[in-house]
Formats: sequence, C-alpha cells, structure tokens
Amino acid sequence: MLGVTKPLTVTALFEGKGKDPRGVERIGFQTSFSVNRCDFGMTGSRMMVGDEVILSITTVASPCPV
Repeated sequence: MLGVTKPLTVTALFEGKGKDPRGVERIGFQTSFSVNRCDFGMTGSRMMVGDEVILSITTVASPCPV
C-alpha cells in the first residue's frame, strides 16, 4: 500500500467446491485479517478510520487441470 511492501502471512479457510452453472469446477476460500495502516504510511484521516483495519477476502477460483 502506498508503495510499501511488507510480508504478510494469513490462513485461508477452504469453503468447499462444486460446479458452476456452466459445469466448471470451482473452489472457494475465505480469510479475514487486520493490518495497521500506519505501517504502510497511511497516517491521515484517523477520525474516520482507525489505525487497525480489518480486511475480509472471499474468492472463488477454478483449479488448474493436472
């Protein structure tokens, strides 16, 4: 963020797999974690957003064929 790169390790929860309406196999994952925006140089607007920000990510993907 803002040109700052930091290592981050998160744990994702496997939500399941199934076929979409076109018959393509899909898999889903979900994760939620927090970051401190000050670590990335984001120090403004503290009245509207706190220093700790929680990010929630849900994704659906097609597995690569083997």
